[in-house]
Amino acid sequence: MALTATVTKVEVASSDKDIFQIVLNLKVNDGTSDIIDQDFTHRYRKGNNMDTIEVVQERFRVDMQKTIDFYKDADQISLSAALGTAITNLETSLVE
Repeated sequence: MALTATVTKVEVASSDKDIFQIVLNLKVNDGTSDIIDQDFTHRYRKGNNMDTIEVVQERFRVDMQKTIDFYKDADQISLSAALGTAITNLETSLVE
């Protein structure tokens, strides 16, 4: 299953002089529907050499990739034969 990611800017708000909250939305589609639709927020301090847009971009990338990886892991478990067998075993053992 091929996943497609779309990132959009939701908001950039100033919380103090030269300090901003950036909110981006991640939508991931599996070809049929959006399977992830989540907002991510990071702080950006304008003029701080340690807090550049590139650094903030990497923070977003790491957080968004973790969310995608969690989905993929859960999807593998959900589709696994072992889980199907476990569910069948539970169904038959509960009515004995």
